[in-house]
Amino acid sequence: MDKESRPEDAVIDVAIVDDDENARFRIRQLLQNLAVDMGLGLSLREYPSGMAFMLDPPPTLDLLLTDIDMPHASGLETAAFARSQFGEVAIVLVTAYEEYAVEGYSVQARRYLLKPVGQDRFYREIAPLLQEIATAEADSVVVRLPHGMRVLRIRDILYIATAPKKRVEIKTRTDSFLLRGAISEWENQLPSYRFFRCHSGFLVNMSAVRQVETNELELISSERIPLSKHRRRAFLEFFAAYMGTVL
Repeated sequence: MDKESRPEDAVIDVAIVDDDENARFRIRQLLQNLAVDMGLGLSLREYPSGMAFMLDPPPTLDLLLTDIDMPHASGLETAAFARSQFGEVAIVLVTAYEEYAVEGYSVQARRYLLKPVGQDRFYREIAPLLQEIATAEADSVVVRLPHGMRVLRIRDILYIATAPKKRVEIKTRTDSFLLRGAISEWENQLPSYRFFRCHSGFLVNMSAVRQVETNELELISSERIPLSKHRRRAFLEFFAAYMGTVL
């Protein structure tokens, strides 16, 4: 595999969730203008409710901006769902009620914006997030497949597992690939702060871990992979340190 710089056509995947159409329009307008100023590409999806978002989530998501006070499914429930599905997604709570700010900690919200959202405040709060996401986009690898080459974002890799016939399986959020090679090669080349060898045959992305059990890890994809008894203590220490860096 080869390290690869961020592709020129890469985009930041954004979802806006708000039951107020005017509020969605305002956020979309601010985002688009800011992206143009920063020279970034955006893929925007809008949802009129948290329930609509949960019933039809996007395949990938980098940034979620959600209102909090919505019927049927609150913004906090929407954000919790996004966190469970997309791991490292950056969450921004947008609401007219200042007292909700503290509740954002429960979903690891990165920002809190009070309505009506002004341009200066929006740019000041959101520009660093977009830049951070764009920088993470640069962290990618090129894999050689039988029919050509494929650029994979490292953050989208859930795990890498040893496969028969001297191959490895790379499982991403949307695909699975079988490649020739050894898991040790990937362990040496992927970011050491992000990936951990939880089992002799599995290398897991820490952002993909939803729950740690006695001898298994539950991932955000609902898959379960083994956690070696002899690696459990080291894994828990590593996981705690990793969570301290991403909160």
